[in-house]
Amino acid sequence: MAALAVAFAEFFGYFVPALSTKSYLLKTSIAGIDYTLSAGQLIAVAAIAVLSAVNYFGIKTAITVQNYFTFFRIAAVAIFVILGLAIGHKEGYLYSNQSFTDFSMFNLKYIGLGLIAVFWTFDGWYSVNCTAEEVKKPERNIPLGLILGTLSVTTIYLLVNVVYLLALPIDKMKGVARIGELASTQLFGPTPTIFVAGMIMVSIFGCLSATILYGPRVYYAMAEDKSFFKSMKYIHPKYKVPTKAIFWQAVWSSILCISGTFQALYEYVVFALVIFFAATGLAVIILRFKQPDIPRPYRVWGYPILPLFFVLINFAVFVNTIWAQLSMVVKK
Repeated sequence: MAALAVAFAEFFGYFVPALSTKSYLLKTSIAGIDYTLSAGQLIAVAAIAVLSAVNYFGIKTAITVQNYFTFFRIAAVAIFVILGLAIGHKEGYLYSNQSFTDFSMFNLKYIGLGLIAVFWTFDGWYSVNCTAEEVKKPERNIPLGLILGTLSVTTIYLLVNVVYLLALPIDKMKGVARIGELASTQLFGPTPTIFVAGMIMVSIFGCLSATILYGPRVYYAMAEDKSFFKSMKYIHPKYKVPTKAIFWQAVWSSILCISGTFQALYEYVVFALVIFFAATGLAVIILRFKQPDIPRPYRVWGYPILPLFFVLINFAVFVNTIWAQLSMVVKK
């Protein structure tokens, strides 16, 4: 949530530079460690506070907000993709039929590092599971949500990257964080880039909204199982949502917002994600042995080969990340 909120602030700063992550309010040193606080970090905290307040007042309000944001961001991406494919000034790798001859970068180490960013793009595929107790006909709708959600994100991701590769040569993409803006400027000029920056900002805000929605349900379930603080299973008598979990989630993620940069937050997030993805895959196998007789309306395809393959891929990315970081330290 902190990573998403700071990413939102990055794009918010495009429209209001005085409130960007580059607009520093404080620069100091704490125990020998340099620390900076930017206006953008406070915008990130404000985004978390607003969306947490929306979720505090009941699931219906939160879902309404989430549905609107989902519609707007999918519509905006569709417009960008259609226009990017149909018109615009293209100088990219796909458009110019460049032949790629430098295969030195195609080794497992670089592919693994590339997957770090890609995994965060797909993060959230499991989110519907976190609200399982509030889903109607879960035996049908949860698998359907997982499959359709993942296929939709895959399709969107592929189409957007095709547009990027039509617009820009690969050497211009290196080291660029806000690639959407650069591609839009190349395709349509500087003015429509405002639309693309707004589109990405709305997308991130919608993703943050979804994360704030499902997160407290995890803490609630953990508290019910006596694996987390007892107060987290408190349900508000009027709003019927875990309001204490929502509040403390907002507090902790806000602290993280003011503690670090977007890059640091996102790297930590993905580094932890692959560990938990692997643990999730192992849990499927372990629960088959521990609880063989519980009802299973949905069974995993290709069990146990697919869950084991899923575990190995995530574990490999985790090990590769450590290996790459150690290699950088040794070189320094």
